[in-house]
Amino acid sequence: MATYKNKYTWVPFFHEMAEKLLAYKDKQEQLRTLVLKSLDPSFTKHINSSSKFPPKDIDPFTIMGIINRLTLTSRKSEGCKVFKQIFKMDTAIPSDYEGVPQLSPMKSVFYWSDIPVAEREEDIQHLWNLLDVVMNNRPKEEIGEVYDVVKEQKGIRFRATIALYWIKPKTYLSLDSNNRQLLEQYGIYVQNNIDFADYLNIMDELTTKMYNREIPCNDFIDFTALAYENSGLVAEPDADVFAKAPHDGTQYFWLNVSPSIWDVDDYNIGDKQTCVGGYSCS
Repeated sequence: MATYKNKYTWVPFFHEMAEKLLAYKDKQEQLRTLVLKSLDPSFTKHINSSSKFPPKDIDPFTIMGIINRLTLTSRKSEGCKVFKQIFKMDTAIPSDYEGVPQLSPMKSVFYWSDIPVAEREEDIQHLWNLLDVVMNNRPKEEIGEVYDVVKEQKGIRFRATIALYWIKPKTYLSLDSNNRQLLEQYGIYVQNNIDFADYLNIMDELTTKMYNREIPCNDFIDFTALAYENSGLVAEPDADVFAKAPHDGTQYFWLNVSPSIWDVDDYNIGDKQTCVGGYSCS
């Protein structure tokens, strides 16, 4: 794990980036053009390739996901450098990304591509609304109303919590699969389709356990870093692969994903998955 001195340096950067992105809520086409023009295509090819008819608009969390889908610290920092320049940010480029949930490269876009255009545009606007109410510290009731709309959008579910964690990790917990597994180890169980009220209860229960030292973490960032460390996948600063936990006999394969066989909606890089639909995984 990173030393205390240089730990969690991504937190202020992502927060300022979210503030800068909010200024583009009504200038989404301009934002999309700016980002695609400024970054090397290797960073953004998944955005244009996600649909036969890419939208003119784009949501803020897909932009932030450009960084958080990458595995190498050097590549993440390269992307952050470009965002710092185009958004004229003051915060230093992060030196570590410990405790940042890693998006699957296959699910790095927050809007669903193959739905009617009007529905997709509405979904994108809901994602902007979520950023807006959270960054402007609106009442919990208002945030909950927007959150409960977003989490019902196709392909979202727990990914809404990942987005909230990126921008305010001391306030919101990511319920990615690694964190859910660690929560379960400490007796906190997360149902599949929770609303905002359930989400708040889970965070309250975790906070209480950390306060009582039942869990050796100080905040949600510590907890997420621990979850990823326990998963055996920790991003190495200059490595070409993830650091791997001791081999336990598990076999790993890279698959061309078929939704009828593999359920990837809620899984991140390195997660273990079982087959669905009656298929055998052996």
